[in-house]
Amino acid sequence: MTNKEKINQNNEFWDVKKSGQRLLWRMSPDSNGECKSFKPNESDFNALKSILGAINRSQEETISNNQLFAKLYIMQLVGDIRDKQTTVFNEFLFERLSNQLSKPLDLFYKAFYEDLCSNQLNRITEGNIEDVDAQEFVLDYYRFKETFSLEFVTGKLDEHINANLNRRS
Repeated sequence: MTNKEKINQNNEFWDVKKSGQRLLWRMSPDSNGECKSFKPNESDFNALKSILGAINRSQEETISNNQLFAKLYIMQLVGDIRDKQTTVFNEFLFERLSNQLSKPLDLFYKAFYEDLCSNQLNRITEGNIEDVDAQEFVLDYYRFKETFSLEFVTGKLDEHINANLNRRS
């Protein structure tokens, strides 16, 4: 086989759209709506390999191009596995994480902000705190909310997220 033939064969192999059209044509029903049986030939086999190769490349590139997401996804699963003490691939954990990720980003900012603010109040219930100290914690809580608005905290989070994304992109 000459170099030109190899190049043409390679170009044809990597033409995923053409490969998909070939398989669609081969498997399409006839004018009566019936699918006919056929013996796959080398072109059909190469078309299938081309499509499967494209899918594999796409999946590899997705992880490669989104390593930060992959790391955070795995970190969350590790935490869930430790929390639920599971030793198998528990589909519930994956579904739960998927459901969480489908929520709007604004909800995550609000949850972070509320947890940040309520941390002051949580400290009151954790120990034996005198009434005077408890009042100071409550005042700190209100001062914090006055000083650090949701917009301010969201902006700060965005700065840190962007800095990490830019540093690792």
